[in-house]
Order: sequence, then C-alpha cells, then structure tokens
Amino acid sequence: MRAIRNSAYAQLNMQSPGMEYASEMIAKAGLQRMPIAEVPVRLHKDGRNRKPHLKTWQDGWKHLRLMLLLSPKWLLLAPAVLFLLAGVLLGSLLLFNFIEVFNLVLDIHTLYYASVFVMLGIQLLQFYVLARLYGSSMGLYPARRFSQWVFRWLGFETGLLTGAFIFFSGIALSLYAVWQWQQAGFGPLEPSAVFRIIIPAGFCISLGMQVMVFGFLLYSLRQLQQQKLR
Repeated sequence: MRAIRNSAYAQLNMQSPGMEYASEMIAKAGLQRMPIAEVPVRLHKDGRNRKPHLKTWQDGWKHLRLMLLLSPKWLLLAPAVLFLLAGVLLGSLLLFNFIEVFNLVLDIHTLYYASVFVMLGIQLLQFYVLARLYGSSMGLYPARRFSQWVFRWLGFETGLLTGAFIFFSGIALSLYAVWQWQQAGFGPLEPSAVFRIIIPAGFCISLGMQVMVFGFLLYSLRQLQQQKLR
C-alpha cells in the first residue's frame, strides 16, 4: 500500500502500464530526490481464493527492463568507459610495433581486438546518450541539462562533419594500403606492416558512418522532443 501527494504524482509523470508501475514510482521519486518514508501498517490476509495476477517471468522482466532503462549509467556508460580504456591503451601500444608482455607477443591480432573494444565502447556510449534522451522524452527521469548539452554539442551537423572526416580518413588509409600493394607489384605483403594500416582504415570507415547515423538519430529525437513541447 502506498500513498502519494497529487502534486508529487503529477511531477513523477508515470508511464508504466503494468506491474512495474510500483517500481517506477519508487525509482523516479528517488531520482528526483523526493522524500520517501515508511509508515507501519497492519496487514490482513487476503481473503480471495483466486490465483494472483502476477506472472513471475513476464512481470519480472518488465521490472528489470524498467530498472535498466532508469540506470543507463551502469548498464551502458560504465562498460563503455572500460572498453574504451582497454581498446585505446592496447591500440596505442600496438599501432606501430608489437609488444612483449611476460613472454607473450601481442601483435596485429591483438590490435584488431583493440579496435573492436574501441568500437564497442563508442557504440555503448552512443546508446547511453540515446537512452538518456529517450528516457527523458518519455518522462522516465529528468534530464533537461543533459539534453541541452547533447543537442548543443552533438547536433546533426557536428555528427555529419565529424563522421565524414573519420570516414574519408579511413578511405585515405585504404588507398595508401592499395598504393603499398601496387609498389610491391600486387604481390604478397608483410602482414605485420599492412594490417597496421588496414585495421585502422576499416575502423575509421565503420566509425565514420556510425557517427553520421548517430547524428541523424539525435536530430530525430530533438524533433520529437520539440513536438512534445508544443
């Protein structure tokens, strides 16, 4: 049993239609730093004979999904930072030469996975931004300052120009790799050398396109928020 003031209820802007409604109320009240108090009451046994409406797995997943959406910092941002740190550290060490750690030789194979880590980190970071903006537009939690910062510094034009620069940098690296291949008479190349060009080239091409699409998604969310404010 819960009691809530009408003014506080209007401020929470509840959205959940099912059993997760109760969890949303507590979570959003905590996010908005509303006072929450427990008052002891006497509980009487339910006299109904029918089975409860609660569906264990379905309603449990709805609660978990809501809590994950309300905490994108730990679901998306924290793993993004870990992937980025690991990928950037490994990539910067392996970009120009191999390294040896405790008799283990880390070379282009590890460089490839370093690029994968960086890509995953950037994707999770982008999903974190989208989750925050979407949650704000749906009234799941307040994020006005965050939205203003994102739309100011990560707009469509910024994403388009930045993504295009990264994309064509990858194209330029690819052409450089082809030129090296042509210099070798289109014969076999030294893998340790050529993959230090090909891996960053493919990474930049993929990342550039991803950044451009991300800018378009941000623009779409901004238009959605502006329509809701009208």
